[in-house]
Amino acid sequence: MFNITYSNPFYQVDQTVLKLIVLRHQHLEPDTEPTPEFIVFMAERGDNPGKSITNNIERIAGKVWGEFMAGLEISPKSICWVEVYPEVEPITVGLVYFKGFYEGGSEEPLIFTSPTWEPIKMNLEFLKYSLEGRGSE
Repeated sequence: MFNITYSNPFYQVDQTVLKLIVLRHQHLEPDTEPTPEFIVFMAERGDNPGKSITNNIERIAGKVWGEFMAGLEISPKSICWVEVYPEVEPITVGLVYFKGFYEGGSEEPLIFTSPTWEPIKMNLEFLKYSLEGRGSE
């Protein structure tokens, strides 16, 4: 089961403005399968004045890590990063993997490097429902 930890339709990193939803896994009983500790949905806004999520992904990941995960005893590999372009037809959804991580400074405690993308299919009704902010705090 996942709970919404954070939801913001105007999350900003540098000049990139995106919709951000952070979900955290709630361990109710022992997991039988590997489950990510966090799922981070990053959705491109049609009115984004800056770089796309794709072109600013390392900085976005570093800022999200610093705000929500730094200080927790989790591995950066236990985060599922999902990049979404809901304003295009068909909606584009992809998993983002980072090949490397290293310690940074106070603003970005962890630097993410060498991203790769894998297109995925998911329930688009659920995605649309989530990105419109229904069910969030």
